[in-house]
Amino acid sequence: MTIPKLKAPKLTFNQAIAMLPKEFQPVERASHRHKLRANSTMGVVAFSASKEYNDEKVWWTSVFPPEDEPKITFWIIALDIRGILVLPIDIIDSFCKKNNVPKLSSGKWSIHLKMEGQKILMYYTDSFEDVSQYFISSKLS
Repeated sequence: MTIPKLKAPKLTFNQAIAMLPKEFQPVERASHRHKLRANSTMGVVAFSASKEYNDEKVWWTSVFPPEDEPKITFWIIALDIRGILVLPIDIIDSFCKKNNVPKLSSGKWSIHLKMEGQKILMYYTDSFEDVSQYFISSKLS
């Protein structure tokens, strides 16, 4: 009998929304086909979560480019239960275009993140961008 792997813990959409800074409040879940969207005073926020891969403090997820989802202003990425990155879509767009990040078959960019010391870096091959300023730590980690 095979023992199933335990699911790695990740923050939920509701937990991540509750962690947003005051300037995003009030936040109201949006009815959208992807369901993980919310309307805020700062614009539409989208959510995705990633587990930590290989115990190396590395995460990845995928995000829609702004031309495919023009209403999204911020992408919230939960880094397992450590916390959330609240990335302006312009930062993601600029990094991906500048570094020729290829799109997946779904049309999304694959976003790779890693923690080095106290820094959180968005990376692709040998290109890095420090996105630490957009990180909000969770009380669960």
